Amino acid sequence: GNLVKDKANNPLAWLARFRFAKRHGGCPDIDPEQDLAAALQLVEHAPNREAARVFYVAAEDCMQNQDVDGAEAYLLRAIEFDKAAYLPYLTLARLYRDQNDERSHQQAIEVLQSGYETILADQYRRELRLLVPLTSLLCVAGEFAKAEELIKPLEQLVDGVADDERGVVSGS
Repeated sequence: GNLVKDKANNPLAWLARFRFAKRHGGCPDIDPEQDLAAALQLVEHAPNREAARVFYVAAEDCMQNQDVDGAEAYLLRAIEFDKAAYLPYLTLARLYRDQNDERSHQQAIEVLQSGYETILADQYRRELRLLVPLTSLLCVAGEFAKAEELIKPLEQLVDGVADDERGVVSGS
């Protein structure tokens, strides 16, 4: 309770209390949904990365409540506010893939491709957590040439994978 009293204008304080209440429950004086709403109202004044975090958690909450449209909207906002974070891309692609039709499968490929290219251009790193599912989806779609194009440079970089940065290969 003191955290949100001391930091009432910080969306991450409200987000922390929301997550605590959701995980541990039984907090009679805390309404987690009101805390999430408060965090979402404050994000417009927050740094981009913090705003993206709030949107991502809101998307997770929507997914738990089977609100696919809400989850999609929040994930798109998370990507908008932090284009270099891989998790919103990956989660949005999974959301599309789980809809299990041809159009959503193509949307999943597009999201992963966009995230991979954006992170590569912005951070000059090959985000394996996007590359591996992207190549897998391309293979399922029968787009073997595109998948092979992505795998070839990966094969050359395998030695560059470091234990402390699992899932990331530095650009060369």
